[in-house]
Amino acid sequence: MGGAAVSHVPEPLAPYSLLHIVHSALDPVLLLDHTWKVACINESASSVLGYQEADLIGFPIVKILPGWKESRSIVQTTFETGAVKKDRCILAVTVTIATWRTEQEHFHIALLHPGTHSSQNTEAVLASWELDVVQDRLQSSVELARLYGLDIAEFPGKYAELLKRIHPEDREYFDSAISRALQDGGYFNLDYRIIRNDGSVRLIEDRGEAFLNTSGQAIRLIALSRDVTGGTIENEELLKKISILNLLQQLAAAANEADDLDSLLQFTLDRVCAVSGWDAGHVWLWADADQVLKSSRVWYIRDEQVFKRFREVSSVTSFSSGVGIPGCVLASGRPQWFQRFSRDVDPRCDPAGIGNLHSVYAMPMLIREKIIGVMEFYISIDVPGPDAAIIEALSHAGSQIGRVIERVWSQEALQRSREHLRALAARLQAVREEERIRIAREIHDELGQLLTVLKIDLTLMRQNFEEGLTGPQTSQELLRMSKVSDSAIESVQRIASELRPMILDKLGFLEAIDWFCKDFSTRTGIACSLNVASKNLSPAEDHSIALFRIFQETLTNIARHAKASKVSITITDSPSSYLLTVQDNGLGIDHRQINAAKSLGLLGMRERAIALGGEVKISGKAGAGTLV
Repeated sequence: MGGAAVSHVPEPLAPYSLLHIVHSALDPVLLLDHTWKVACINESASSVLGYQEADLIGFPIVKILPGWKESRSIVQTTFETGAVKKDRCILAVTVTIATWRTEQEHFHIALLHPGTHSSQNTEAVLASWELDVVQDRLQSSVELARLYGLDIAEFPGKYAELLKRIHPEDREYFDSAISRALQDGGYFNLDYRIIRNDGSVRLIEDRGEAFLNTSGQAIRLIALSRDVTGGTIENEELLKKISILNLLQQLAAAANEADDLDSLLQFTLDRVCAVSGWDAGHVWLWADADQVLKSSRVWYIRDEQVFKRFREVSSVTSFSSGVGIPGCVLASGRPQWFQRFSRDVDPRCDPAGIGNLHSVYAMPMLIREKIIGVMEFYISIDVPGPDAAIIEALSHAGSQIGRVIERVWSQEALQRSREHLRALAARLQAVREEERIRIAREIHDELGQLLTVLKIDLTLMRQNFEEGLTGPQTSQELLRMSKVSDSAIESVQRIASELRPMILDKLGFLEAIDWFCKDFSTRTGIACSLNVASKNLSPAEDHSIALFRIFQETLTNIARHAKASKVSITITDSPSSYLLTVQDNGLGIDHRQINAAKSLGLLGMRERAIALGGEVKISGKAGAGTLV
């Protein structure tokens, strides 16, 4: 395959490149120079003839194949003879000869088939072709033109023209494989179908190599082609198998290279319907928020007019588990075949919407055990069931698509996570600045005023002492100054508690939670009930801080958004974890708000929990409150 080995050669192409092609062939192949002497044999030929390669280099071909006459000036494409093995035994073979011409000289490639065949049989034909990438020039041997049912003068001289001769179902596969070979360099092996000039179909095997220059740019590609159809009569079963094989290769390549989910799904529908002959295909995707399967934008329809109404109906329909064809697949978790179904099975199947739809094959798309979508394929003819080979290919396709979807979703989740973290970092910076401003204002407005009053009183008292004006009013002034000092101390304690409750450090986690509950009820009027399963809860410092801050943020959100009258808090523990549960009876959070990019408070709660190996789960129902 392309990429197995990268070849860098100078231009023009050196003749030794043919050696690589010969050595890569699985069949017995000999490379002969223009004097009909052996230049190279591959491992398979060595095994058949009993010779090592070194034994035959420079050996006249007539001594190995006595049926070949050196005096022939025109190469006979196929002939039958006996091959003389090293042990002097004679092996009956059919020999196919192809000529390869370079700008300097020409070579002959001999393919040996043990046994004999009719000389009229095209199966044994060995042909060659070369693509000059720089000049976009295609050169072929006479044998290749004959394979296509053409004269050499009629054979395409451009790659794009050759591509038109490839079977439509294999064209994209062929083009992708050649493109990969030209990109990576090295050997490639292809099985594909061609359409001959008379309309018949042949199965072709290519073995070749793509060459890059020293800059890594493709310059040339050479290949040996042979007809492996299996006889003069088309072998439909073999062609069918190669179609399925090509389909699997195409889907695997598309899945590996996919970075857009819709494009991959579209490619899958197009290729499956092209190979199977099915009339249409559609993809349903699971909407987690609504718990239904929804119609995607991805369709393949052979005849738009026939399926126009059915497509319109499908596009505005969604299915829950057990409802309709997609819902049946969702409920069972397995592929299903529906035949002669009615509106009782699927609401889309009314006379106006069904068109000439006769059968449907539907299969789940999975990420591990979770169904994330359903593929539907529509058939308008009466068939007993889907082809087993197609179903096997679809099974592989479903697994590959599931992996791609998982990868795409993971990338999207990672991107969202990065955006959330950036937003959170910006929000934390803003909160930090807001907190600094608030603390500065409180210190200035409250604590500063108290200290100013205290300073004025002290100044007046000092003046009274200096002037000897002391009396009963002095005691009253001292008492007032003491009260001002008490107020200043309370302000300092309150500001410090808001920054970090000292009770959390002095008395512990449970007392801090209890204090905050009471303070919250006093400030908001929302009743708080606290239920602690164990009175000996003593989380480590980092766990205590995280739980307390998550608890603070939860109650703050309830006060701002929930319009609740009651909050129930439960705290339990186990040998490996702590569980804090907060339930209110308010409006209930919308599921779209839970993961919204703007819900930075919730994101901060999650990040605190994740940092300590925990998680935050939030659920809500309209009118039934929110559970954290």
